[in-house]
Amino acid sequence: MNYKENIKAGIRRRKFTDLLGFPIDRLIRAYHKKIESLFSKFKYGIPFDDIKEIAQKASNILTMTNQFGEGWLIPGEISSFAEQGIHNVISLQPFGCIANHIVSKGVETKIKSIYPDMNLYYLDFDAGMSEANVRNRLHFMIEHL
Repeated sequence: MNYKENIKAGIRRRKFTDLLGFPIDRLIRAYHKKIESLFSKFKYGIPFDDIKEIAQKASNILTMTNQFGEGWLIPGEISSFAEQGIHNVISLQPFGCIANHIVSKGVETKIKSIYPDMNLYYLDFDAGMSEANVRNRLHFMIEHL
């Protein structure tokens, strides 16, 4: 998705190696279908969204040239959750990942304007964080439901 958006935006030119993306995409989609069929057997299995669908949903929130960190993937997946009726989302981010922090906080207002029932909580997480700290933060989110 990124290379196509970069070409469309004039950030990069087409390359011969871009042609490799087509067979790789087909291969990934074939495995994706196999995994979907396995997950459909589980009681609480939720189907995966196609990456192109996620990208389309994200493009309603920000430009697709936002590719640093999780870039457009965070708002795209949050949109997918909202459309599936999931309105409480916790985004765990590695502590110090400034790119994810900026994208997450930057799109929060836009997401809430599109999905007013969405309750978002961004949790910076690192290996040294105490269990009590995590529980307190999650409790804070639950209190605001």
